Amino acid sequence: MVITLIGMPASGKTCMGKTLAQKLHMKVIDGDKLIESIHGKKLHEIIDEVGLEGFKKIEEETLLSINEDNIIV
Repeated sequence: MVITLIGMPASGKTCMGKTLAQKLHMKVIDGDKLIESIHGKKLHEIIDEVGLEGFKKIEEETLLSINEDNIIV
């Protein structure tokens, strides 16, 4: 099972993800941190370089590339 949390920035996705993962005995992956680690840059730096539409494409590709089960993203 994969649970994906979506919402506005600072809406509590990371906090809720950690809580859910603990209660459901699942692994949690922070999508923003994954993108930053892959690209070696902060999100705002990526957006500055490629624009918001470019970032959305990077985000989509990154999240769709996760090939794990029993996780919360």
